[in-house]
This record gives sequence, C-alpha cells and structure tokens, in this order.
Amino acid sequence: MIYFAEEVNINDKTEFEEVSDFLKSFDVVYSRCDLTMVVRHEGAIVATGSAEGNTLKYFFVHADHQHEGLARLIFNGLVQYLSDKGYVSYFAFTTPENILIFAALGMVLVYNTERACLMEGGFGSYSNWISRIQKKIPKKEGKRGAVVMNCNPMTNGHRYLVETASKEVSDLLVFVVQEDSSLFPFEDRYRIVKNELKEFPNVHVLMGGPYIISKATFPTYFIKKRDEMLDVYTGLDGGLFIDKIARDLEIDVRFFGSEPTDEVTEVYNSKLRELMKKSSLESRTVERLELNGVPVSASVVRKFLTEDRIVEAYGMIPENTVKYLESEEGKELIWKMKREA
Repeated sequence: MIYFAEEVNINDKTEFEEVSDFLKSFDVVYSRCDLTMVVRHEGAIVATGSAEGNTLKYFFVHADHQHEGLARLIFNGLVQYLSDKGYVSYFAFTTPENILIFAALGMVLVYNTERACLMEGGFGSYSNWISRIQKKIPKKEGKRGAVVMNCNPMTNGHRYLVETASKEVSDLLVFVVQEDSSLFPFEDRYRIVKNELKEFPNVHVLMGGPYIISKATFPTYFIKKRDEMLDVYTGLDGGLFIDKIARDLEIDVRFFGSEPTDEVTEVYNSKLRELMKKSSLESRTVERLELNGVPVSASVVRKFLTEDRIVEAYGMIPENTVKYLESEEGKELIWKMKREA
C-alpha cells in the first residue's frame, strides 16, 4: 500500500483532537507545535511527527504499521519544512531505546544518559560548533571558568557574577543561552551582554548555541513521571556540559549565582553541582547581589517594568540594558509585557 504524509491543521479542533487521541495511546500528552504531520490508514492516524523550532518530536507509529517506512515519510516532510524555513540543522530529544530509529533516519547521537539522549541532523554538528568556539577564544594559560546566563534582561546581578568570577580565573567564558524562548530576543540579549562586558579583557562572551539546552525548549513529553522531568533534563544538559563542552574547552570551574527566589533554578543548580562532584569540573556559587534587601534578578526587573516602577527597575540594570529599554525595540517590549501581564 502507498502511504502519504499530510500536514495537520492544528487550529481545527477535530484534527487536533485526532492527533491528541492517537498520542494518548502512547501515554503522551500532545501540545501545539509549529507543524505536525500524520500518516493515515483508512482515514485513521497511524503515525505522527512534529517540529517545534528546529526540534523534532512526537514520532510515534502504530504497532500494526511498524517497519513500513512511515516514520521516514514524516521525517522527510518535516526536514523539507525546516529547510524551507531556513534551518540547516535539526535535533531530536528521545529515549535511548529510540537511538537506532533516529539513526536510521540519518541522525547522529550527540550525547545520552540512561534516560534521555540528544540527536542531531542536517549540516550542523557538535564538532563544528565546538571548533568554532575554540577558534574564538585564546589558548588556555591558567585556570579557565565558565558562566551560563539567560539575561532576560541583563541585570547588575549578572554583571556582578561575571566581574566576581573573572577575578578568580585567568579567563572566563560567558555563554548566553541562545534559544529564543525568552521575552527579550536572543540577538538583543547577546548584544547587550557583549557591550556590557567588553571592559573585562579576560571575559569572552559566546553564543550558547544548540548545545546549551534551555529548560523552556527541552521537550518532556517522553518522560512519563512529571516529578522526574527536572532530573532527566539536568542529567542531559548537565552531562553534555560536563563531559563534552567543559572537556573540549578546557574549563576548570563553572560559576553559579545563588537563587534565593527561583526554586526551580536552585533545584537545577543543586542537581548540576551534584553531577559535577563526580567529575573534575569544579563548581563555585556566588551570592546574589541585593539592592535595598531585594535580590537583583531579571524576573524582578520584568515585574517592575510591567508595573511602571521604572526607577526601581533601572536601579537593578546596567547602562546597556537601560539604553536598550529606551530604544524603540525596548519600548515595544515593555508595552508587550504590560499587555500580557
């Protein structure tokens, strides 16, 4: 029998529920993606696959239709869609038992733990990415540190963390999380951080790329127990950083800011520090900067901006963030925050 992959109109309630019901048979909860494709047999869905950004997800095939090339049909359709959108590489997060399935589709394993793995395809690769980073930083001469920051937006707390860390190492790599799941667009966040930190000669600001995994974009649909989601995410993201990125960039210590207000981030940091104890990578926590007894954080700044408490917000952010917020793009972003509050 000849099968075809077709696009689902997720704005159509009936089609959305069809996909949702099919995935429920695999104990998976479906959420909206940029594109979902299905294969049907006698009108019923027998295979699915989706793309969100350049991440592939929801690849499932009915038990009665295994080994019929249905996953390949959907995969080819999604890859063509991603190519049309300008993506040159794509990724899949899945469980270790599915490695061979995605490998058969031409994808390559980047990193895996006992419970999750990251695979990639297309023209990009981890080796190419790490090679580009290596060319951007100087040859290591002493102790090398690293900080991973979102900067949504950059605050005086971020600056304090970097300034403190830079005094303890010969050079410091600052990775700005690249996924555009933050309110402040990545290009703007990266530019602000780069401009703000250029006075520190031993600090190198780098794009986080696809291998610094964001909690916001890490798909958890394949994790059955909700209380395990953070563990699985930390194991994959933290393991990838410890075992590959830190090793390949000769990083000796990773710095963290303390998290007195964000419980989820503090649990993540704590779990990551536990992983680091089993490796040669050191961890160092810097106490968060406070202003009038209030911890300086991006979430507090966003709250102040939403509430028109501009003076208080500006007291927590550096000059380059202020300049951005006073630009047309910044004013539009503040208006958007207020509208969505």
